[in-house]
Amino acid sequence: MKTNDAPEKLDKFKYIFKEKYVVNIEKLTKRFAHNTHRVNVDLINQWRDMENDYSMKRHQKYVRRIMSGVAIEAATWCRGQMLFDSKQERDYLMWCRVSASYEGIDGAIKLTEYAVNHEFDKVTVSYWLEKAMELSKPALDNCFTAEEQEEIIQEALKLLMTVGARYASLPLPHIFELLRFSDANRLNVKKKIAKYKDELVKATGGIQVMDKIDYSGDRASKDVCERYRVLTDGITTIVPIQNLNLMRDTLDQEFPWYLELTKKITNNLLIRQLGKGSFFIPPLLILGAAGIGKTSYVKRLAELSGVPHQILSLAGQNDNKYLQGTARGWSSGQPSMPVSLINDSKCANPIVMIDELDKAGGSDHNGRSVDSLLTLFEPSSAKKVFDEFLLGHADLSHITWICTGNDISQMPRTILSRLDVVTVKGPEPEHYPAIIKKSINDFCQRNGLHAAQVPVMTEADWRWFEKYYKTPRVARKAAEKWLAYALLNPVGQSIN
Repeated sequence: MKTNDAPEKLDKFKYIFKEKYVVNIEKLTKRFAHNTHRVNVDLINQWRDMENDYSMKRHQKYVRRIMSGVAIEAATWCRGQMLFDSKQERDYLMWCRVSASYEGIDGAIKLTEYAVNHEFDKVTVSYWLEKAMELSKPALDNCFTAEEQEEIIQEALKLLMTVGARYASLPLPHIFELLRFSDANRLNVKKKIAKYKDELVKATGGIQVMDKIDYSGDRASKDVCERYRVLTDGITTIVPIQNLNLMRDTLDQEFPWYLELTKKITNNLLIRQLGKGSFFIPPLLILGAAGIGKTSYVKRLAELSGVPHQILSLAGQNDNKYLQGTARGWSSGQPSMPVSLINDSKCANPIVMIDELDKAGGSDHNGRSVDSLLTLFEPSSAKKVFDEFLLGHADLSHITWICTGNDISQMPRTILSRLDVVTVKGPEPEHYPAIIKKSINDFCQRNGLHAAQVPVMTEADWRWFEKYYKTPRVARKAAEKWLAYALLNPVGQSIN
């Protein structure tokens, strides 16, 4: 086997931590044997006996365990001599590396701790943390008692805390694994792990969305649940507030008839920026006539804020399956729309637009939709929303809910009491040129057209547009009609 001979000291012995590095055992044991301490002699003799005893090769696991233990004893001796002989630091790390190569968890733990304490890069720390946690699994399986298992988990947890102090995100996947193992084996250390998990989650700026997922049921249900595992075994990002000046200026330019609403949203986010800094708008109702650009405004707000969005229309909905999930057993069984949106987008604070909220009243079926919304609009209850399919509780308290409607008289008072109602009137005539220009730009983006391909609008064109200054929706369709005609017909022919 090829070995590496490296300089005595290079970037704090970082070369010893490289994945493909192999310790030159012969040189290492010779250096160790030169010491006159009796312990060293005994260890070297024990090492050579194990190496040369071919009769023990069939007991490979046992031998590897013994060899790893001998290497750790040697490493411990070297560490004790480091104060008197700086060269022992190199040999200490090499013996740890030897121990790890013989599947010794102690060697991997010591190398990980050294990498963290000496501020090695995240990739190196991550590699050795993975190695240590991987070696902990067979160590746990070889335990005879719960006390032995808890001792190993305590060591692993100590290591994860050391790593987490520098790289908060690295220990999280392993913390979830330890939690599952402790829960399955009913170990007393579970509460301590759970407490540290909560600290890490907070430090990473994300959340654990689901408290649990029930994986029982038929194969199809299990497959669906598996796609949502990250919501229990990982951290979902919370998007921070982006450039508010850019967001406000762009919305004011593209939606000038929404000035008051934009100002309200911007002020709310400015206040949040002084605190947590994550994007969130309290439940909002945009009230106004059809066609004034409510949906377009919400889409643009989400785009400028850097958060995903989804639109759910309550008109014609017979039940609340989109808000609570569909119970298993139905062929169309799926988790709720908010949970699916978070899982698909990997974002815990998207915007969900409830379109036509005024259409949700008037029937028992839609009444249940309103009940679900009441739960989702309350911050305290939104933290634990039960999903009918996943059979666990989801934290949906970071979602921004924006509702739209035309007639406030058709909305239950209970739901209105949870919403900040903002009435928006349609645009004035002077606002329509901006609407036309944005509609043309959007049309070009959707169809892959370059701005240079757009014909210059004449006064006659603008006069033609004026008869469509009724609603943004009507103006947008007129702009698309004009552009399509202008691109496909010779110059000089007027559009009817």
